[in-house]
Parts: sequence; structure tokens; C-alpha cells
Amino acid sequence: MNVVQIRVSRDPGRDSILAVHRSAFGDDEGPVISGLVDETLDDPTGEPILSLVAELDNELAGHVLFTSVEIEPGKQPSAFMALQHGIEGECP
Repeated sequence: MNVVQIRVSRDPGRDSILAVHRSAFGDDEGPVISGLVDETLDDPTGEPILSLVAELDNELAGHVLFTSVEIEPGKQPSAFMALQHGIEGECP
């Protein structure tokens, strides 16, 4: 039986996270989505609230990033946004 483990991502795993997005979204969208994730992780204005990875058999298999966004500059309330998640392959 394969067990999927969910955990908070760690910065040293960023290359693996970006690779999951490239694989999940293919040759056309993969580089764009992984670039967006990479930029968002470095953007202090987005301040990622929660970055989670899924591991299957001790290998990274998925990622989701929740970050805060302003809907209209300078106005409340803030909202939260989940970037498109990357999932590599199918879970059994």
C-alpha cells in the first residue's frame, strides 16, 4: 500500500517542487507555471502563507501554494489564493 504524506515544504526542496510543476503541466505550460511558483515564493508582497508538498514513497509527488493577495490595492479585506497545484502522475 502506498502512503501519501503531506508536509510543509522546505526551501532546499525548491528544485524538486519546480520539477513537479513542469512535469504536471507539460512542455507548454510547465515552464510558465513553475516560473510563477518560483517568483511567488520569492515575492515578499505575496508572503506565502502555506506551501505544502505531497510525498509518495519518499519522492515529491505534488505541491500546492496558498498565498495572500490584495483584490483592490489598499482596500480590505485581503483574500487568499491557491496557485494551480502540481501533481505528478496519479495516486493509486
